[in-house]
Amino acid sequence: MLNTKKIIVAFALSACAHLSYGQGMAVNSTGSAADASAMLDVSSTNQGVLVPRMTQTLRDAITTPATGLLIYQTDGTAGFYVYSGTAWTAISGGGSSAGWGLTGNSGTNASTNFIGTTDSVALRFRVNNTRWGSFSPTTNSVLIGLNAGNPGTTGSFDVGIGRGALSSAFSGSNNVAIGDSALSGATFNTGTIAIGTRALQQNWATGNISIGYFSMRKNTTGSENTCVGYMALQNTLTGQYLAAFGTGTLEKNTVGSSNTAIGAISLASNTKGDGNTAVGTDALNKNDSGSSNTAVGLSALKFSVSGSYNVAIGIFSGSSVTSGNNNTMVGRNANVGAAASNAGAFGYLATSNASNKIVIGSTSVTVIGGSVAWSNLSDARFKSHVQENVPGLDFVMKLRPVTYHFEARKYEQFLGISDSLNKDRGQEYWKESENMVRTGFIAQEVEQAARQAGYDFSGLHKPATDKDNYTLAYSEFTVPLVKAMQEQQKIIEQQQRMIQDLQKSQERQQKTLDVALKKLADLEQRK
Repeated sequence: MLNTKKIIVAFALSACAHLSYGQGMAVNSTGSAADASAMLDVSSTNQGVLVPRMTQTLRDAITTPATGLLIYQTDGTAGFYVYSGTAWTAISGGGSSAGWGLTGNSGTNASTNFIGTTDSVALRFRVNNTRWGSFSPTTNSVLIGLNAGNPGTTGSFDVGIGRGALSSAFSGSNNVAIGDSALSGATFNTGTIAIGTRALQQNWATGNISIGYFSMRKNTTGSENTCVGYMALQNTLTGQYLAAFGTGTLEKNTVGSSNTAIGAISLASNTKGDGNTAVGTDALNKNDSGSSNTAVGLSALKFSVSGSYNVAIGIFSGSSVTSGNNNTMVGRNANVGAAASNAGAFGYLATSNASNKIVIGSTSVTVIGGSVAWSNLSDARFKSHVQENVPGLDFVMKLRPVTYHFEARKYEQFLGISDSLNKDRGQEYWKESENMVRTGFIAQEVEQAARQAGYDFSGLHKPATDKDNYTLAYSEFTVPLVKAMQEQQKIIEQQQRMIQDLQKSQERQQKTLDVALKKLADLEQRK
């Protein structure tokens, strides 16, 4: 017989429900029998089941509640509560043992409430039944993102955040990959850091640090590289010991090693050059195969493609060099010829237009000096084929000393220095230099004088190319001048000897005359 209370409860649940019983009770409107596994089978398409609703005070007033007793609490931390046998436990809506709510939780205890596991099994997350995260207690790795990490991974102490980050099966450890497909091709990497979309995407080397979109994404076996910047080192394949900081730095580098680029698009075109240092936006931008160059400053050595062992310090310094080697340029716009070798330019707009030529200062410089005189190397131990064949008077007497004004602006135009580079210097830039009265020689006239004297004069530099110009080393004139003085001294000494001989001859003649006059006087007296 059905208990009267059960019937009353059944009618309370649904006044119109059809009741059937056999193995269990069915409450429905279809006449279906209760499920064989259920004591009470309630079904409906438009109604639910209500359990007793009460305040916390009423709940706590229940005498000797049965284990498993269920109620809905309406005040305090509202929700469903079940009696565990010793205490009322929240099973929804909050409370110390409640499930985590989708709209937030309250009344939690940081020391006892958590999301996770209580055994050594990894905690995994899925979205749309696809792998989206894993916290592993065995590998101590953290993987978050669509297909981040790989189920076959044996690496440890790794962090992968982003779609496909660290997605290849690998055995490396202590790696950090943050970004879409970052380090996705890793195999046995160790100590590698990749931050940014596809950063170090194909790398399987060690000790690399790559931060930035597409940074070092094609690197395969290159190790111990560091890059920070959008597409920095994105094409390097096997290069190592590289440092790139800035957008596009060393972007095209493939096999070049030991290069340092700091500044947007510095060393951006380098593919196989080694040992270059570029500091400044656009520095060494066009370098492809040149090695061991140092460029410091905006666009320093920007157009050098294959030149090596060059040093350029200063904004736009070395901007004319394309293939020259072993050149040194220090100062804003300091420059040497495109293919010059062993040339130097020191100072703003200083320009050397020939190999093995060093220039100090621009055309506006009016004084170059120091507290002591310039000293040239002169040591008998390092000189050979010494000859005394320096012409003196024959050369010096053909020279024409002049005074003149130097056309500084015209010379800068000859060097290829445009007026636009001087716009910040004002219209008076050349005035002091061009108004200065100078004393010297005309190099072409010195060349002619030396040729006529048969003298290979080292103080004369003749243009090596049509872009070069004549120069004179005035200190070198000292040698022929000394020779001229020596020759002149010999002439003076010869003349002095001739005078002395003439004086002696005159003295002898005078003595002879005196004797003759004395004899004549004696004869006159005898008469």
